[in-house]
Amino acid sequence: MDASLDGKDRATIGVLPSVKVPASAVSHSRLSDERLVALAREGHDSAFAAIVERYRPQLLAFAQRTTSDGRAEDLVQQAFLHAFSALRDGTEVVHLRGWLHQIVRNAAFRSSQRSQPEAVLDADAGERNPVDPTDTRLLAVSALEAC
Repeated sequence: MDASLDGKDRATIGVLPSVKVPASAVSHSRLSDERLVALAREGHDSAFAAIVERYRPQLLAFAQRTTSDGRAEDLVQQAFLHAFSALRDGTEVVHLRGWLHQIVRNAAFRSSQRSQPEAVLDADAGERNPVDPTDTRLLAVSALEAC
């Protein structure tokens, strides 16, 4: 982050509330995706803010088409958090737009997997025949009658 900026020259971006970025992030909007990625990897928060500003509308529309549970905003938020972390960790990005869309797609997939109930499998279910509920009831009645 640019150390020459004092606190009053910074603005908070909506996607990452804890990250302060220079108010001059708008000037980054003219830079190429490749340059923004390089700057973001070097720790320039304003470059990442420009990425968010550039791709948020597209990613939100994509997420709304991808998910049916109304979690599009959350998916985009997760995607940008993941992208921010990955860029800081030095991830190589060749095509920023495609990379961000893939992150949203993966977040939507994980979200849909979590929302589906997990099937409980019996470890030896394949070794025995499934018991019909009627059979279980009959077994219980006969056990009670034996008492």
